[in-house]
Amino acid sequence: MIKSVSVRDFSMNASAVVQWLSAEVDGPESIEAAEVVHVREADLVNISCSAKGNPDPKITWSRFYPSYNRTSGILSEGSGIARLVLKSARKTDTALYLCEASNEVNAPPPMATKLIVLQPATEFQEVMSGISSWAAVGSSGHLPCQVRAAPKPTIMWTTSDGMQLQSGEKYTLQEPKLVDQLVLWSSALEVHHVGREDYGPYTCTADNGIGRVTITRTLNPPSRPHPPTHFSIINVTSTSVTLSWTPNFGGGRPQGYTLRYRAVEKTQYQVVDISGGETAGTTLTNLQPNTAYIFTIQAKNDQGLSAYVSPPITATMHGESLMT
Repeated sequence: MIKSVSVRDFSMNASAVVQWLSAEVDGPESIEAAEVVHVREADLVNISCSAKGNPDPKITWSRFYPSYNRTSGILSEGSGIARLVLKSARKTDTALYLCEASNEVNAPPPMATKLIVLQPATEFQEVMSGISSWAAVGSSGHLPCQVRAAPKPTIMWTTSDGMQLQSGEKYTLQEPKLVDQLVLWSSALEVHHVGREDYGPYTCTADNGIGRVTITRTLNPPSRPHPPTHFSIINVTSTSVTLSWTPNFGGGRPQGYTLRYRAVEKTQYQVVDISGGETAGTTLTNLQPNTAYIFTIQAKNDQGLSAYVSPPITATMHGESLMT
């Protein structure tokens, strides 16, 4: 059976098609979300992010990890709007969160929201623990102090006998600066025209009204460096070996290294000088295939040499591949 269609019905359907074809299709041009959100520990976190577009854009929240230059997986998502919800905020939730919006037309740059959980001042445990500060007589010494705190802390420096220091000709007290744009604050004490009486411990006290932390930093006279740590073999071929180590800042600051090595069956060492106290590896070439070698290393600076790493490490070069 064929259904008859009137001219009026046809006109109405054609008009609807034209309206659909002429509808504006666009992508999100901007994203709306708070730039900074402060909360107390155990507070409920509820941050909205929205963007307009046709069709409605997909909205997602993720956490950004600057140390790895990557984001987490999607924490929440929605159409046109999404909410980042944390039922009970913790200090470890302090981070940069990214809101992204996209549809098939456009994907503008993400919007960054800083979530800062209020927290007392605590010492920042540096990656290179045991860093010592030293300065020669007549030079300037630098004593760092880094803490995590929100809100911003005030920092006070005192000597071992409790005298509070002020900026002037002898000392410079650096105002705390925000390092990570979140809660990591860095300050330092500069000791000018160092005399022997200036050597010893200094105290950095950080207080932000929620809590206080006291950190001791010691200004030492120049000394020989300590041997590097974690001396190890990374790769071996038939004629080369790649070695690595971790610079040791527990003593005087290293300015370079001396690497010595020999074949096991020989008694005379060969020596390689390596510049740069922060250098952490090198590759030795022109070694003999099928030969076992002994390797060890020491640090050096203007004050002298450290002991060699003991015991030394050994490696056997691979055999040469035969061409067929």
